Amino acid sequence: LSIKDIITMPGVLVESEDNEVSKELEDLLFTTLTNTLESFITSRLSEGQAIKEDFKTKLSSIKDIVAKVEELSPISLKENEEKLKNKLNNYLDESEIDRQRIATECFLLVDKLSIDEEITRLKIHLDRFNHIMNLEESIGRKLDFLLQEINREINTIGSKSNNIDILNNVVLVKSEVERIREQVQNIE
Repeated sequence: LSIKDIITMPGVLVESEDNEVSKELEDLLFTTLTNTLESFITSRLSEGQAIKEDFKTKLSSIKDIVAKVEELSPISLKENEEKLKNKLNNYLDESEIDRQRIATECFLLVDKLSIDEEITRLKIHLDRFNHIMNLEESIGRKLDFLLQEINREINTIGSKSNNIDILNNVVLVKSEVERIREQVQNIE
């Protein structure tokens, strides 16, 4: 039985000859409405504070993971450099190698595999997310946009790296970002 069903039942709503609402009924309606709105606002503020604390915990976790990725970055680059050197040594005859040209190409390739810029941007986005959470305005869309940027950077890190530890950390960050994104959808 819906409200519409109840309202349309005969005798539930009767048109009164007297169009004036009694002062007592008006006061009761106003008080009830005021109390309901205050309760709703208090509930929303409480929920918002709980979500904010949850975000802080998740952001802290993400920052810790990013710090681990940052520590692993030079190791990953060194691994890539060693793999490249080994492949070059296996496939090329020593007498035919232009060592300077190969060194330049290796440097360019290793530089392309560097994730330092992505880590820097990721940290900036995380700091920005934290800042926006403390604003006294509508923040839902801003946070959602930043989560997209965070996801983009972490995806790039994942695609550039062959290091299993970095890839495992990328998965952890993506998981945390997805949890945050689900809650951001409920924020104004």
